[in-house]
Amino acid sequence: MLSTLLKICGTVVISGTLSAASISLSSASPALDGNQSTVALNSAVSVVFVGIEGDYKATSADELATWLLEEKKIVVVGESIRAMNDADRRVWAIQSENSKKMLKGLKSGLKKQGFKATALVATALSPLQEDSRAMKSAMRDVESKEKKIWTFAGGSRGQALWAFHESRFKSKDVEVLFRKTKSKMSFFHTEYCFNSKMIAELEGGVPAEVSLDVEEITKTAEASLDCLKVSTRDGGLVMDLYMRDVESMLLLKSSNGRHQFFCPNVQKTSIERLQVPELNWTVTVEDPGMPFDK
Repeated sequence: MLSTLLKICGTVVISGTLSAASISLSSASPALDGNQSTVALNSAVSVVFVGIEGDYKATSADELATWLLEEKKIVVVGESIRAMNDADRRVWAIQSENSKKMLKGLKSGLKKQGFKATALVATALSPLQEDSRAMKSAMRDVESKEKKIWTFAGGSRGQALWAFHESRFKSKDVEVLFRKTKSKMSFFHTEYCFNSKMIAELEGGVPAEVSLDVEEITKTAEASLDCLKVSTRDGGLVMDLYMRDVESMLLLKSSNGRHQFFCPNVQKTSIERLQVPELNWTVTVEDPGMPFDK
C-alpha cells in the first residue's frame, strides 16, 4: 500500500483453478452481486490527505480548489471536508504520486494565500451501536479534545467512519478516545476482490495460464500489508486487511463514473512483487461509504 492501511477486509480473488500448491490464473471472472463494482487497477491514481487551515470566509473552498488546480497543477478529489468544531480547518484529498514533494511546494504557495498545510493520515472505524445522535456527539467531543484529529466523515448506515488525523497521533489513540464516549468504535472492514486476466495469448488463440505459488503470495501479502488474515477460499486468495494510519491510497472509479472508492495500494506491494507483468489486474469493490464525494 502506500503505507499501512485503514481497517479494510480485503478479499483478493485470483480466478482460475486452485490447488494446494498453486493458483492457475486465467481469464475467468468471479461472480458479483449488484452492490459491487469492478474496475481496473492500472487506471487508478494515488491520493493523499492534507489538512489546510485558514480563513475560508475570505477565500472559499471552491476558490482555493481552483487556485490549487490553476496555479499548482494539483487535482483535488471531490469536495473538501470541514472540521466539525473549527470552520478554519478542512481536510482535502489530493492526487499525488510523491506526497513529500507535493506538500513541500504546496506549503510555500499556501502561506502566501494565508493558509497552512499539514499532512494527514486516515483511519476507518466502525460504530458498535446504531445511534447516529450518540456518534455525532462523540465525534464532536473527540475532535474538540484532540487537535491532532482534524475531523471525521461518514459513519452512516453501517458504513465506515473515516478519521483524519496527524501521523504522530495513531489510529489506536483515536479508538481509545472513543472509549470515553457513549459511541464505542472498532476498526472497519470490507471486502476487496482482486482478479487478473491474461493479456498475452499462446499461439492458436488459447489463453495462456501462469501458475503462482499460494504460499509465496500469502507471505508477500502478510509482509507488505496490514493483514488480519490471509487464506484461500472458493478458488481464490482472501486477505483481511486493516486500514489504519494510511498515508495514501488508490482512487478507483466505476466504469460509469458514478462511484469512486479507496483501495489499498496492492500494486506497489504484493502484485508487483509477484513479477508477472503480463497479468492485468482488476478489483471488485463494495462501497464502504466514501468521503470526498461531490
